[in-house]
Amino acid sequence: MFNSYANQESPYLIIGAGIAGLMAAHALQAAGVRVQVVDKGRGVGGRMATRRNAGGVFDHGAQYFSVRDPQFQTFVSRWQAEGAAQVWAHGFPSSAGESESGGPPRYRGASGMTGIPKALAAGLDIQLGVKISAVNVQDGHWQARPESGKVFRGAGLIMTP
Repeated sequence: MFNSYANQESPYLIIGAGIAGLMAAHALQAAGVRVQVVDKGRGVGGRMATRRNAGGVFDHGAQYFSVRDPQFQTFVSRWQAEGAAQVWAHGFPSSAGESESGGPPRYRGASGMTGIPKALAAGLDIQLGVKISAVNVQDGHWQARPESGKVFRGAGLIMTP
């Protein structure tokens, strides 16, 4: 699907280093496409965030996730093998307080939700702290312009912020 971009001079640009942007980057890279990911944050993960404050650790944004797609399950299984993810629960109590048994597994980051995107980011070209303020096409390439003035050029563009 992406092979027509595989030998482009410019990488494929992805704006947003949350789970969607990182998964897209993996799919493109697996197809032989050069990828560059930019994100305004200090770290990867987007809504899969873990905060440490005053000796406490908490996740905000996504606290858990489930798997409904076999292809996504291969990633989750790998994250489990790497120690980045683990099963959190197999259901929730009903309003009467009875436990749901045999429900689908809900997963969480083993050391916080940020661990999953950090594992997924390994091996990717990611620029953090880059807030894109304008996007346009010039000379057949996408251009993403951050407030800092540096221009990122790409053969294609995916926006996931």
